[in-house]
Amino acid sequence: MPMFMLAPALTKRKETPAQKAHRLWQKNQYPKELWWMIAAVIGTLSIIHLFCLVRAWVRTRQLARQDVRARTAADELVIPAQRGRVSVRRLPPSILSAFRIAAFRWSPPLSTLHRMCLSEMVFIIVYIIALLTWCFVGTRNLDPLYYANRASNLAASQIPLIVALAGKNNIISFLTGVGPEKLNVLHRASARATLVLIWVHAFGRREIGLVGEDSIHLGFIHWGITGITAFSFAALLSVRKIRNLAYEAFLITHIILIFIFMLAVCLHAPSNIHRVWPGFLVWGLDRLCRAVRFFFLNQLWLSVVPRVQSDASNVTLKKLSADTVCLTLRLGRRVPWAWSAGQHFYLVIPSVSRFPLESHPFTAASIPYALGGSLSDEKELVFIIRARDGFTKRLLERAAEQDCAASTSPALPALDLKAYVDGPYGYPPSWALYDTCILIAGGSGITYTLSMLLDLIHCAQKGTSAVRHIVFLWVIRDIEQVNWIRDTLTAALEHAPQSLTIELRIHVTQAQRNGLTPAISEKEADMDIEKQGYPNVLEKSETPARHHDRTSPAGSSNVSIKSATYKNNSLPASKDDYGLPHAKIVSGRPDIEGLLREEVESAHGSVGVDVCGPLALVQSVRKALSSDIAGPVGVLQGKPAVTLHVVRVSL
Repeated sequence: MPMFMLAPALTKRKETPAQKAHRLWQKNQYPKELWWMIAAVIGTLSIIHLFCLVRAWVRTRQLARQDVRARTAADELVIPAQRGRVSVRRLPPSILSAFRIAAFRWSPPLSTLHRMCLSEMVFIIVYIIALLTWCFVGTRNLDPLYYANRASNLAASQIPLIVALAGKNNIISFLTGVGPEKLNVLHRASARATLVLIWVHAFGRREIGLVGEDSIHLGFIHWGITGITAFSFAALLSVRKIRNLAYEAFLITHIILIFIFMLAVCLHAPSNIHRVWPGFLVWGLDRLCRAVRFFFLNQLWLSVVPRVQSDASNVTLKKLSADTVCLTLRLGRRVPWAWSAGQHFYLVIPSVSRFPLESHPFTAASIPYALGGSLSDEKELVFIIRARDGFTKRLLERAAEQDCAASTSPALPALDLKAYVDGPYGYPPSWALYDTCILIAGGSGITYTLSMLLDLIHCAQKGTSAVRHIVFLWVIRDIEQVNWIRDTLTAALEHAPQSLTIELRIHVTQAQRNGLTPAISEKEADMDIEKQGYPNVLEKSETPARHHDRTSPAGSSNVSIKSATYKNNSLPASKDDYGLPHAKIVSGRPDIEGLLREEVESAHGSVGVDVCGPLALVQSVRKALSSDIAGPVGVLQGKPAVTLHVVRVSL
């Protein structure tokens, strides 16, 4: 039993009946006031989200009703905004640009200890200050008689919020449009702040004294010690470096420890049960929603019907490279559900998983629509998966085993493989209302940007997109990785309308190892993209390039290779184009700042930038868009507003 619990009791406090009544009122009222503040924040974000949805819906309807010829004629009249003239009408977007830079693109110091932008950090700091304020306000010189039990009530009241922020099916994401993966940052922050309150309660009770009816030998005190121990271990194991060592084991341990903590709170303080049981309810509803959706999405009732095969059996597993596989799930039936570009699914493969119903999230590299503009008769869920440890490593071994069996005995049937999905999850942005879209991916982040590209082409075919120019940039280590998406990308470009220009750039960071001749030094070419820093190794050209034309003549190709503003390290023309003749394949890392500056300055309207890749690539994009490229002064003088969306992955 912890020694700090054995401190002798202090002298009994003297308080009047009025003081005691006020203290008890504070203990019960302050948790309610804290929840009023949380509800106000969620309500404000919900109103903003609703406004954005309505505005996007109205704009999409307008585009759909507009005549194609009229839209094309209007596009031809649009020219890049004249620079230098300050207009008061541009003040609102200028203020918005300044807010975006400060809130979402700038990271406070000590970024090695955290991966939060300023807005996330401000939310967390304000939340912690609010908790501590309600805990210690009016405590009469920090008298533990006032704050000890109040801290426990505040901590217990936050349990439903902590559980809700961790759920995949939660009302907060639905109302605010903030995906569960982003809410998880707030989940950890609120849990750690609550841990502080729990320890404040423990030390406060120690100061008051654990004797008499609060004796250390009583059972409810033992449950309190059990709860604080379980919650402390759960918080310790959730530290990034620890949980990344064995995430599957962490997840199971985390659920068990939190269940023990919540049960211990109920047994330690029955008066707080009404604050704890909503947490159990939220967790149960999340699991129930996942179970029901899992049952219907995968048509599990067909598994008990003889001679009927469910879509879970229509699985193709293909080894793409030494560490990458492609899993395709064909939805043979016309299922009444779809997903949005950029959303992810939880994949369950019983024959590969170590635990029953073990699931792992992967972003779909496909969309549920045919490029002709209608629902496909046979939808396909395509996942490009990089193998590491655990589940993905076993999946790669299974793909290698399947390829080996197919090569040695072609007549034998393929190995039985069933896959189930749970989803879709996430709230990715829609770029259809922007003039220019810049999609940047690093490594396996291509699954996200590829689906975005397919969706933009589909919207352009339907006439519900204002996008005229797309830059598709992919940073890879090995040129052979182009084979991952070559067929899909080629088919997509063939269906792109002439009104849409698409610029393909592929940067190979380890070209020397592939027998290619880079224009940069071997030392620079061998640098790993995951290392700290993301150097811009491409030099600027002294001769400025002209702004490229965003409109394509009738009958010409809509896939362009633009003359760059900087010297490029394009591979020799005699080399194989790897099945992408319109792509500019470049050795070395891209000049992110130069690319973004050129595209923003030549854009006709608003610019959307979507990046999915490792931390170094993400930080490079954020740094570039925090400069004068998308600064408030430039917007005030006529530059287009730039919106950035980030999805961070490791290669």
